[in-house]
Amino acid sequence: MQLEHTLIRSPVDGIVINRAVDRGQTVAASLQAPVLFTLAQDLRQIHLEVSVDEADIGGITEGQQSRFTVDAYPDRVFKGEVVQIRKQPIEISGVVTYVIIVGTQNVDQSLMPGMTASVEIVLGQRQDALKVSSQALRFKPAGFKHSDSGASARGSGRERMRSMIKDLAEKLELSEEQLSSVESIYAEMGQSIRGLREAGTGSDEFREAIRQLRTQAAQRVAQLLESDQKKRYRLMRAEAKSGSYRRENVWVLDGGKPVAVGLTVGISDSTHTEIVRGDIAQGTQVIVGLSLDGS
Repeated sequence: MQLEHTLIRSPVDGIVINRAVDRGQTVAASLQAPVLFTLAQDLRQIHLEVSVDEADIGGITEGQQSRFTVDAYPDRVFKGEVVQIRKQPIEISGVVTYVIIVGTQNVDQSLMPGMTASVEIVLGQRQDALKVSSQALRFKPAGFKHSDSGASARGSGRERMRSMIKDLAEKLELSEEQLSSVESIYAEMGQSIRGLREAGTGSDEFREAIRQLRTQAAQRVAQLLESDQKKRYRLMRAEAKSGSYRRENVWVLDGGKPVAVGLTVGISDSTHTEIVRGDIAQGTQVIVGLSLDGS
Protein backbone atom coordinates (compact mmCIF):
# COMPACT_ATOMS: atom_id res chain seq x y z
CA MET A 1 0.00 0.00 0.00
CA GLN A 2 1.28 3.45 -0.94
CA LEU A 3 -1.49 5.36 0.85
CA GLU A 4 0.96 7.74 2.48
CA HIS A 5 2.21 8.65 -0.98
CA THR A 6 -1.28 9.19 -2.41
CA LEU A 7 -2.66 12.71 -2.79
CA ILE A 8 -6.19 13.40 -4.05
CA ARG A 9 -6.89 16.93 -5.27
CA SER A 10 -10.14 18.54 -6.39
CA PRO A 11 -9.97 19.61 -10.04
CA VAL A 12 -11.61 22.94 -9.17
CA ASP A 13 -12.13 25.24 -6.23
CA GLY A 14 -15.74 25.20 -5.15
CA ILE A 15 -18.40 23.91 -2.81
CA VAL A 16 -19.21 20.24 -2.27
CA ILE A 17 -22.92 19.81 -2.96
CA ASN A 18 -22.97 15.99 -2.86
CA ARG A 19 -20.76 13.30 -1.32
CA ALA A 20 -21.21 9.79 -2.77
CA VAL A 21 -18.76 7.99 -0.45
CA ASP A 22 -18.12 7.74 3.29
CA ARG A 23 -14.85 7.66 5.14
CA GLY A 24 -13.42 4.16 5.20
CA GLN A 25 -15.47 2.95 2.25
CA THR A 26 -13.62 0.87 -0.34
CA VAL A 27 -13.39 2.43 -3.77
CA ALA A 28 -12.68 -0.10 -6.50
CA ALA A 29 -10.86 0.85 -9.68
CA SER A 30 -12.81 0.13 -12.87
CA LEU A 31 -13.06 1.21 -16.50
CA GLN A 32 -15.30 4.08 -15.39
CA ALA A 33 -14.05 6.29 -12.61
CA PRO A 34 -16.55 6.45 -9.72
CA VAL A 35 -18.04 9.78 -8.66
CA LEU A 36 -16.82 10.64 -5.18
CA PHE A 37 -18.00 14.22 -4.81
CA THR A 38 -20.09 16.64 -6.83
CA LEU A 39 -18.68 20.15 -6.76
CA ALA A 40 -20.18 23.52 -7.65
CA GLN A 41 -17.33 25.65 -8.93
CA ASP A 42 -18.89 29.08 -8.29
CA LEU A 43 -22.42 29.47 -6.97
CA ARG A 44 -22.29 33.21 -7.67
CA GLN A 45 -23.01 32.34 -11.30
CA ILE A 46 -25.85 29.94 -12.04
CA HIS A 47 -26.90 28.24 -15.27
CA LEU A 48 -30.52 27.20 -15.75
CA GLU A 49 -31.46 24.33 -18.06
CA VAL A 50 -34.75 25.39 -19.65
CA SER A 51 -36.93 23.05 -21.73
CA VAL A 52 -38.46 24.79 -24.76
CA ASP A 53 -41.15 23.27 -26.97
CA GLU A 54 -40.14 22.65 -30.58
CA ALA A 55 -42.86 25.07 -31.74
CA ASP A 56 -41.17 27.91 -29.83
CA ILE A 57 -37.47 27.14 -30.29
CA GLY A 58 -37.34 29.02 -33.61
CA GLY A 59 -37.84 32.32 -31.77
CA ILE A 60 -35.00 31.74 -29.31
CA THR A 61 -31.48 33.03 -29.92
CA GLU A 62 -28.38 33.63 -27.82
CA GLY A 63 -28.29 36.98 -26.07
CA GLN A 64 -32.02 37.26 -25.39
CA GLN A 65 -32.94 38.47 -21.93
CA SER A 66 -35.06 36.37 -19.59
CA ARG A 67 -36.77 36.62 -16.25
CA PHE A 68 -37.71 33.82 -13.89
CA THR A 69 -39.07 32.99 -10.47
CA VAL A 70 -38.48 30.10 -8.07
CA ASP A 71 -40.82 28.69 -5.44
CA ALA A 72 -38.46 29.66 -2.63
CA TYR A 73 -38.87 33.38 -3.46
CA PRO A 74 -42.27 33.75 -5.15
CA ASP A 75 -42.25 37.57 -4.94
CA ARG A 76 -38.79 38.00 -6.39
CA VAL A 77 -38.05 38.17 -10.13
CA PHE A 78 -34.57 37.13 -11.26
CA LYS A 79 -33.02 38.15 -14.58
CA GLY A 80 -30.79 36.18 -16.92
CA GLU A 81 -29.58 35.83 -20.49
CA VAL A 82 -29.73 32.99 -23.02
CA VAL A 83 -26.12 31.79 -23.42
CA GLN A 84 -26.56 28.52 -25.29
CA ILE A 85 -29.08 26.58 -27.37
CA ARG A 86 -28.49 22.83 -27.37
CA LYS A 87 -29.30 20.96 -30.56
CA GLN A 88 -30.07 17.56 -29.02
CA PRO A 89 -33.86 16.96 -29.06
CA ILE A 90 -35.55 15.37 -26.07
CA GLU A 91 -38.67 13.35 -26.86
CA ILE A 92 -41.06 12.30 -24.10
CA SER A 93 -44.44 10.74 -25.00
CA GLY A 94 -44.21 12.17 -28.52
CA VAL A 95 -43.48 15.72 -27.27
CA VAL A 96 -40.18 17.15 -28.52
CA THR A 97 -38.36 19.81 -26.52
CA TYR A 98 -34.93 21.42 -26.65
CA VAL A 99 -32.74 22.60 -23.79
CA ILE A 100 -31.47 26.16 -23.66
CA ILE A 101 -29.03 27.46 -21.07
CA VAL A 102 -29.85 30.69 -19.25
CA GLY A 103 -27.07 32.31 -17.26
CA THR A 104 -27.71 34.55 -14.27
CA GLN A 105 -25.82 36.27 -11.47
CA ASN A 106 -26.32 34.82 -7.98
CA VAL A 107 -24.25 37.23 -5.93
CA ASP A 108 -26.17 36.65 -2.69
CA GLN A 109 -26.24 32.88 -3.38
CA SER A 110 -29.96 32.71 -2.74
CA LEU A 111 -30.38 30.39 -5.74
CA MET A 112 -29.29 26.81 -5.11
CA PRO A 113 -28.67 23.86 -7.45
CA GLY A 114 -31.73 21.78 -8.28
CA MET A 115 -34.33 24.52 -7.81
CA THR A 116 -37.28 24.52 -10.19
CA ALA A 117 -37.75 27.81 -12.04
CA SER A 118 -40.55 29.28 -14.16
CA VAL A 119 -38.80 31.09 -17.00
CA GLU A 120 -39.96 33.72 -19.49
CA ILE A 121 -37.82 34.62 -22.50
CA VAL A 122 -38.10 38.23 -23.65
CA LEU A 123 -38.56 38.01 -27.43
CA GLY A 124 -39.13 41.72 -28.02
CA GLN A 125 -39.45 45.03 -26.20
CA ARG A 126 -40.96 48.40 -27.09
CA GLN A 127 -40.67 51.69 -25.27
CA ASP A 128 -43.54 54.22 -25.33
CA ALA A 129 -45.48 52.08 -27.83
CA LEU A 130 -49.10 52.69 -28.80
CA LYS A 131 -50.97 49.50 -27.91
CA VAL A 132 -54.46 48.05 -28.14
CA SER A 133 -56.26 45.29 -26.31
CA SER A 134 -55.70 41.95 -28.07
CA GLN A 135 -59.36 41.19 -27.42
CA ALA A 136 -60.30 44.12 -29.68
CA LEU A 137 -58.34 42.53 -32.54
CA ARG A 138 -60.33 39.31 -32.14
CA PHE A 139 -63.72 41.06 -32.25
CA LYS A 140 -65.76 40.76 -35.49
CA PRO A 141 -69.30 42.16 -35.78
CA ALA A 142 -72.11 39.94 -37.02
CA GLY A 143 -72.14 39.61 -40.80
CA PHE A 144 -68.60 40.87 -41.17
CA LYS A 145 -66.93 40.35 -44.53
CA HIS A 146 -63.35 41.20 -45.43
CA SER A 147 -64.65 43.60 -48.04
CA ASP A 148 -66.24 45.62 -45.21
CA SER A 149 -62.88 46.40 -43.64
CA GLY A 150 -61.34 49.85 -43.70
CA ALA A 151 -58.44 50.90 -45.82
CA SER A 152 -55.37 48.76 -45.39
CA ALA A 153 -52.73 50.16 -43.08
CA ARG A 154 -50.06 48.32 -44.96
CA GLY A 155 -47.75 50.61 -46.89
CA SER A 156 -46.13 49.86 -50.18
CA GLY A 157 -43.27 47.41 -50.40
CA ARG A 158 -40.80 50.23 -51.00
CA GLU A 159 -41.96 52.08 -47.88
CA ARG A 160 -41.59 48.97 -45.74
CA MET A 161 -38.13 48.31 -47.17
CA ARG A 162 -37.00 51.89 -46.51
CA SER A 163 -38.33 51.62 -42.97
CA MET A 164 -36.46 48.33 -42.47
CA ILE A 165 -33.17 49.77 -43.76
CA LYS A 166 -33.56 52.85 -41.53
CA ASP A 167 -34.19 50.58 -38.54
CA LEU A 168 -31.06 48.56 -39.29
CA ALA A 169 -28.95 51.69 -39.73
CA GLU A 170 -30.06 53.13 -36.38
CA LYS A 171 -30.01 49.99 -34.23
CA LEU A 172 -26.83 48.49 -35.69
CA GLU A 173 -25.03 51.84 -36.12
CA LEU A 174 -24.04 50.99 -39.68
CA SER A 175 -21.12 52.75 -41.32
CA GLU A 176 -21.70 54.49 -44.66
CA GLU A 177 -20.06 51.59 -46.47
CA GLN A 178 -22.20 49.03 -44.64
CA LEU A 179 -25.36 51.05 -45.26
CA SER A 180 -24.62 51.27 -48.98
CA SER A 181 -24.13 47.50 -49.18
CA VAL A 182 -27.35 46.84 -47.22
CA GLU A 183 -29.31 49.12 -49.56
CA SER A 184 -27.92 47.20 -52.56
CA ILE A 185 -28.89 43.85 -51.02
CA TYR A 186 -32.48 44.93 -50.38
CA ALA A 187 -32.73 46.59 -53.79
CA GLU A 188 -31.79 43.28 -55.41
CA MET A 189 -34.34 41.47 -53.26
CA GLY A 190 -37.02 43.96 -54.29
CA GLN A 191 -36.24 43.41 -57.98
CA SER A 192 -36.52 39.63 -57.50
CA ILE A 193 -39.90 40.00 -55.78
CA ARG A 194 -41.22 42.22 -58.57
CA GLY A 195 -40.03 39.63 -61.10
CA LEU A 196 -41.96 36.91 -59.26
CA ARG A 197 -45.12 39.02 -59.27
CA GLU A 198 -44.81 39.84 -62.97
CA ALA A 199 -44.30 36.14 -63.77
CA GLY A 200 -47.63 35.34 -62.07
CA THR A 201 -46.07 32.91 -59.58
CA GLY A 202 -48.64 30.85 -57.63
CA SER A 203 -49.41 31.90 -54.06
CA ASP A 204 -47.74 28.96 -52.27
CA GLU A 205 -44.69 29.06 -54.53
CA PHE A 206 -44.56 32.85 -54.17
CA ARG A 207 -44.56 32.69 -50.36
CA GLU A 208 -41.78 30.09 -50.34
CA ALA A 209 -39.71 32.14 -52.79
CA ILE A 210 -40.17 35.26 -50.64
CA ARG A 211 -39.05 33.33 -47.57
CA GLN A 212 -35.91 32.13 -49.32
CA LEU A 213 -35.10 35.62 -50.65
CA ARG A 214 -35.43 37.11 -47.17
CA THR A 215 -33.23 34.39 -45.67
CA GLN A 216 -30.56 34.95 -48.31
CA ALA A 217 -30.69 38.72 -47.80
CA ALA A 218 -30.34 38.29 -44.02
CA GLN A 219 -27.31 36.03 -44.47
CA ARG A 220 -25.66 38.57 -46.79
CA VAL A 221 -26.35 41.40 -44.34
CA ALA A 222 -24.87 39.36 -41.46
CA GLN A 223 -21.64 38.91 -43.42
CA LEU A 224 -21.17 42.69 -43.50
CA LEU A 225 -21.38 43.13 -39.73
CA GLU A 226 -18.87 43.17 -36.90
CA SER A 227 -19.26 40.71 -34.00
CA ASP A 228 -21.23 43.10 -31.74
CA GLN A 229 -23.44 44.14 -34.65
CA LYS A 230 -24.10 40.48 -35.48
CA LYS A 231 -25.36 39.86 -31.95
CA ARG A 232 -27.75 42.82 -32.15
CA TYR A 233 -28.86 41.77 -35.64
CA ARG A 234 -29.55 38.23 -34.42
CA LEU A 235 -31.74 39.63 -31.62
CA MET A 236 -33.55 41.92 -34.10
CA ARG A 237 -34.34 38.99 -36.39
CA ALA A 238 -35.59 36.86 -33.49
CA GLU A 239 -37.83 39.72 -32.36
CA ALA A 240 -39.16 40.24 -35.89
CA LYS A 241 -39.90 36.53 -36.21
CA SER A 242 -41.85 36.45 -32.94
CA GLY A 243 -43.87 39.59 -33.71
CA SER A 244 -43.92 39.93 -37.47
CA TYR A 245 -46.05 42.82 -38.69
CA ARG A 246 -49.54 41.85 -39.83
CA ARG A 247 -52.72 43.60 -40.87
CA GLU A 248 -55.66 43.61 -38.45
CA ASN A 249 -58.85 45.57 -37.87
CA VAL A 250 -60.28 47.15 -34.77
CA TRP A 251 -63.84 48.44 -34.66
CA VAL A 252 -65.03 51.80 -33.38
CA LEU A 253 -68.53 53.24 -33.09
CA ASP A 254 -69.42 55.89 -35.66
CA GLY A 255 -73.01 57.07 -35.56
CA GLY A 256 -73.95 54.07 -33.44
CA LYS A 257 -72.56 51.60 -35.99
CA PRO A 258 -69.27 49.65 -35.88
CA VAL A 259 -66.71 50.89 -38.39
CA ALA A 260 -63.45 49.08 -39.13
CA VAL A 261 -60.11 50.81 -38.72
CA GLY A 262 -57.19 49.09 -40.45
CA LEU A 263 -53.99 48.70 -38.42
CA THR A 264 -50.56 47.20 -38.80
CA VAL A 265 -49.70 45.49 -35.52
CA GLY A 266 -46.50 43.99 -34.12
CA ILE A 267 -45.44 42.20 -30.96
CA SER A 268 -47.89 41.14 -28.28
CA ASP A 269 -47.84 39.93 -24.68
CA SER A 270 -51.21 38.17 -25.23
CA THR A 271 -53.02 40.93 -23.32
CA HIS A 272 -52.03 43.93 -25.44
CA THR A 273 -50.65 44.28 -28.96
CA GLU A 274 -48.36 46.96 -30.38
CA ILE A 275 -49.79 49.30 -33.04
CA VAL A 276 -47.13 50.00 -35.68
CA ARG A 277 -49.24 52.02 -38.11
CA GLY A 278 -52.86 53.01 -38.39
CA ASP A 279 -55.29 55.91 -38.34
CA ILE A 280 -56.02 55.73 -34.64
CA ALA A 281 -55.07 57.93 -31.70
CA GLN A 282 -54.29 57.28 -28.07
CA GLY A 283 -57.48 57.16 -26.01
CA THR A 284 -59.73 56.06 -28.90
CA GLN A 285 -62.43 53.69 -27.64
CA VAL A 286 -62.54 50.39 -29.52
CA ILE A 287 -65.06 47.54 -29.38
CA VAL A 288 -63.95 44.41 -27.54
CA GLY A 289 -67.26 42.54 -27.52
CA LEU A 290 -71.04 42.67 -27.30
CA SER A 291 -73.22 42.37 -24.22
CA LEU A 292 -76.05 39.86 -24.04
CA ASP A 293 -78.65 42.49 -24.92
CA GLY A 294 -76.68 43.28 -28.11
CA SER A 295 -75.42 46.69 -26.95
